[in-house]
Parts: sequence; C-alpha cells; structure tokens
Amino acid sequence: DDLGVYEEIQRADTVGVFQIESRAQMQSLLQTRPENLEDLTVQVALVRPGPIQGKAVHPYVKHRHAKRADPTFEPPVLHESLREALRDTLGVVVFQDQVLDVAVHLAGFSVGEAEGLRRAMSRKRARKSLEVWRERFVAGALENAVDEDTAHRIYDKLTAFSGFGFPKSHSAAFGPLAYQSAWLR
Repeated sequence: DDLGVYEEIQRADTVGVFQIESRAQMQSLLQTRPENLEDLTVQVALVRPGPIQGKAVHPYVKHRHAKRADPTFEPPVLHESLREALRDTLGVVVFQDQVLDVAVHLAGFSVGEAEGLRRAMSRKRARKSLEVWRERFVAGALENAVDEDTAHRIYDKLTAFSGFGFPKSHSAAFGPLAYQSAWLR
C-alpha cells in the first residue's frame, strides 16, 4: 500500500513531527523519499548514531536511488551470506536485530552467542568485551570461507551499533507515529 508517506511528511512542517524533526532526519527524508510504512521504519532507524557510525546512511541512500531507478537492482553486500539478512535495508546494517543475523549467518554464532554480542555492544565502555567477541567472530567467519579483512570490516560495522542503534520493532512502532503526527500537523 502506497500511503503517500513522503508526500504527507513533505506537506507538514516537520518541526514537531515525531522522530523526524531533526535537520539530519529531514535531509535524509529528502534523499530516501519513503513510500510506505516499511520504508519509514527504515528511515526512523537510519539517522541514529549506530547506522551513522557504521557508515550505513550514504550506501543506503545510494542503493535506494538505484532501486528506484531499476527495481531489479540487487544491492552489493560485503559477503554473499549477508544478502538475505540485509535485503530489507538494501545491503546495509540499520537495525540491532541485523547484528544478530549477521553474526549467525556470517560467523556461525549460535543465537545465544549473537545475543551475548548484542548485550556487550549495549554496555557502556564495552570495548574490551567487544574485542573478545571480535576474535570469536573472525574465527567463525574464517570457518565460513570469509577472508580475514572482510570479517574485520564487517565486525567494525556491527560494533558501531554500540553507539546506539534501534531494534526493528522499536522503529516499526515509531514509523506509524511519525506518519500520523505528520498527517495531523
């Protein structure tokens, strides 16, 4: 369903529109032009410290433009095992949940290990703990035929979420509120 999300938000003065009133969020909206609530869910989570520090924003915008121009466009991923886990976010990590998926699919983590990594990322001053997890992540990636450099680059992107990233459920709850507040505005 095309809800006219971008058009509704564009018509509203975004000051006072829940989750999208910051200057960075407004700029990003101009670039991504969300078309439905799923797009808005990504948008709400995209302009946060985790995705910004993980360098996800510009690739997402670039891939969004490419997908709009060519609906058959398949965004690049750092390793093929990540394609499905990152499909909804056009090849980049935007949600905390994706950190778990990447750890499981790329590095062979159990769900419990992936949750341990996520918890370590959410703690302040977790750098020492994150380096212990790095060893496990890289070793697991190597077992899955991922080269060491790629494993380290992906791990660095994941640990950027220790700077704050949204879980998808959180963003999905905020997306409709952003749309509704824009409509009311």
